[in-house]
Amino acid sequence: MGIPLGLENIVTNARKHDKFITLNGCELQCATKAIATIELKPDQNVVLTKDLNIAKNKNYDEEIHLEDVVEFIMDTARRFKEE
Repeated sequence: MGIPLGLENIVTNARKHDKFITLNGCELQCATKAIATIELKPDQNVVLTKDLNIAKNKNYDEEIHLEDVVEFIMDTARRFKEE
């Protein structure tokens, strides 16, 4: 939320990095749109409903797929590190 709100410290910190993974819950891709507000583009755009077949259910306490998401992101980050 700090990026689209223009919070200076968060925006400055975001711009210090050269690789970005956006983690979007669904096809609306809010995370991708958020970083676009400061003219950044993701190197990897993840959509949980599409890329990991996680269904939206609006149960924000549920952590059934958390390990799958963490593993997917860590694998992606490792690939970036190797580049």
